[in-house]
Amino acid sequence: MKRTMICILAALLSATMLSGCGKQGTSSTEETPAAPQQTETTAASDSSADSAAAADDSSEDDADDAKSGELPDNFIGKLQIDDVGVSLDFPYASQNGLFSFSGYSFTDDEKNVKIGNATLYFDALETKELYEAMIKYQDEAQEAELLDKEMPQAADERFLNAADLTALLFNVVSLTGNYGDSATDYLKGLLQPEYVDRVTTKKIDTKGDTDFFLIQYEMTDQEKEKYKSAMGDYYDEYIKISEDEETFLSALTLFEPVFPEEEEEEKIDNPEGKASFETMDLDGNPVKSEDIFKGHKVIMINFWATWCTPCKVELEELGRFAKQLEEKDCLLIGLCQDAGESEEKCAIAKKILEKNGCEYMNLIVDSDMLETFNTGHFPSTFFVDSEGNFIGSPVIGARVDKYPLMIDACLAEME
Repeated sequence: MKRTMICILAALLSATMLSGCGKQGTSSTEETPAAPQQTETTAASDSSADSAAAADDSSEDDADDAKSGELPDNFIGKLQIDDVGVSLDFPYASQNGLFSFSGYSFTDDEKNVKIGNATLYFDALETKELYEAMIKYQDEAQEAELLDKEMPQAADERFLNAADLTALLFNVVSLTGNYGDSATDYLKGLLQPEYVDRVTTKKIDTKGDTDFFLIQYEMTDQEKEKYKSAMGDYYDEYIKISEDEETFLSALTLFEPVFPEEEEEEKIDNPEGKASFETMDLDGNPVKSEDIFKGHKVIMINFWATWCTPCKVELEELGRFAKQLEEKDCLLIGLCQDAGESEEKCAIAKKILEKNGCEYMNLIVDSDMLETFNTGHFPSTFFVDSEGNFIGSPVIGARVDKYPLMIDACLAEME
């Protein structure tokens, strides 16, 4: 089931921890970059037999219920998340409101630590049908905003503040590997700076090589007022449940995470010849590659598409990185694969870029350019010199952690 809000750590973790790629023609969801290093467990995923054996009998029953669909009327999602190492004996069946439990895992390649994150949410709604209607409205409203169309009519006026109808209750993080002497310092190192002082960590258990932590987030007074206004009578229920840490922890069963097998990072070779093209920018102005490349030491060319979730995940970071490249006499340009399909698609691309603060040049891609670069992967990134010669190694996937290293390697190669 598609969900448009993001759990607290998913929203706060630095974008440099994300990676992934999409191939042309594949489908994707907003929440799940299709990455070897990051996987998200959804309601459709099967429970692992190994992890079920590691949990107690109650967690096995819960996993069977999750697969058979025999879940409480006010629960959405999955009760057991194998790659985080948690299962939940749902304790809130008699409570008002809806609840959902979801999670994902990814790898910190630098420290070789596997990180799992499971989150319990509270939705201030009466039924699953109403929840589904809210999700549909959010999707339609997002599309209307991108295309500057008239906003859809909300079936329930509460949908107008849909983001504030959903609130985090509890976060459990699992760390597998040598993360250092202080879990608190390590976890806070993954957060964006503005949130560091508002998060506390508490170790709750160890299973094998994995440590488990309860993460608590302190809301600002402004956030509290926002939730209170949107949730109405549900707000007191939400606060009461969120303060009852004991009930949540007693309902958890923890076990050593079972991680999906990681695929090898996909690699491609640089194309033969030079990068040379004539096309248009997203405003319809004609451009030539030789004019763009001239005067820059290294040009980073990032292929992306409006349908590609991993592409969009890295855009905000790319917007910041583009400014850093200018200080090195280097340049970032974007090539949007589907912006040339129609005026509507071009408008969507421009809105996405604007939303993510991307002020660097973006161009329309034609079939000749795809053939020149020999890529069907999105995102994919190439590096050329001022004359269009390919240098360094192409990068497949959203790897914002890797781009600075590649730029430095290219500069060193040219000396």
